[in-house]
Amino acid sequence: MKKLFSCLLMLCTATSTTFAQEETVPETTMVEIGEFKASDKMFNAQAYISKDTSLVYLYRMPATHAYPANFYNDYCPQISIACTPTMKEELQKIAAKYKEWATTAKNNNVGKMQKVIELEFPVVHLSLHKNAKGYPKYIEFKNHKFTFSIYDSQKVPSIFCNETFKDDLTGIPISAGLAFRTPEEFEAFVEFLDPEKVKQRIREGKTTLFPQDSQEGSHFTSSQTLPQSKTEQSATTTTRVDKESIARGALNRWKSSAQRGSYIKK
Repeated sequence: MKKLFSCLLMLCTATSTTFAQEETVPETTMVEIGEFKASDKMFNAQAYISKDTSLVYLYRMPATHAYPANFYNDYCPQISIACTPTMKEELQKIAAKYKEWATTAKNNNVGKMQKVIELEFPVVHLSLHKNAKGYPKYIEFKNHKFTFSIYDSQKVPSIFCNETFKDDLTGIPISAGLAFRTPEEFEAFVEFLDPEKVKQRIREGKTTLFPQDSQEGSHFTSSQTLPQSKTEQSATTTTRVDKESIARGALNRWKSSAQRGSYIKK
């Protein structure tokens, strides 16, 4: 009986500790982190970071393509990627596979084809922004894999990752996501999202913090924060917190937010 009680006590302690770690998410702010290239076009991206700039939680950027094309201007789709501890490594593996397949296709004169790269990355949700009631709207990104595509044997193979859903009013299927036309373009994107390089750009003043209320009409401002737990409020620095647990907790919050169709409030 004593052994059973001891086991239950240890299980409860471990569970409560894990929960506390996931709830320990410091206050965040949003910062412009520069431009990246996708499909021969330039796009601006933002990141949610801790107030002391020691951690990057989430990247937000425009979808680089959408179909039908008129949907893009109507809803301004945005994509969010969680900066998990393994994000960079996962994207590097995808970049290596993309480059390998592109080389193989070129050497063997491969014609039209599509093949899923069986590697996942932490894309969280697609957000739709429109001046109408009920927006912004969040759609969970269930597809976490890129597809390798050759649509013209005379051109370099591309990769894309889309989420498809139906328009509320018309019922028309809509697809939006990320697409890159060359391995070099995607490799540059992976380097662009490197959290250490993002933090370095912030320290060097090469990024722009969003001043409070400067984004009139925007659904995200620097005043928007993740709730703080009592544990975090009592800590003077984020170095006391398990960084992996923070990232995991932040990802869980954003996933829950997408599933609810809402966004994180103050």
